[in-house]
Amino acid sequence: MIQTEQAEQTRQIVSVAEFMRELSSANPPAVIDVRKRPAFEADTLQVVGAVWLDPEQVASWAPALTQQQNVVVYCIKGHEVGINCASALNSAGIAARYLEGGLEAYKQAGGMLARRAG
Repeated sequence: MIQTEQAEQTRQIVSVAEFMRELSSANPPAVIDVRKRPAFEADTLQVVGAVWLDPEQVASWAPALTQQQNVVVYCIKGHEVGINCASALNSAGIAARYLEGGLEAYKQAGGMLARRAG
């Protein structure tokens, strides 16, 4: 069972380098910021084009993503929140991956960020 879960998580990971390539491609992924509300509100920077959706409410917003073929979610460090959201989306039939290392790794790699209002 543990090996199956680890294999599933491996398929759901996207590296920062691959994510950056995909963002500049002809068919970029839909990007969802799933940082918990306090972390999101404390930082006005996010990945360019990202939309914040509450990770505590995945079941309520997941159905709206069914048309998306390629979804990437990210949290702060690419751990529990991102993994759980990607898993929940995949269970709902949505092709979702989580960003390895999260927003912190993306920032360190020089990824393009946008300052959001608020």
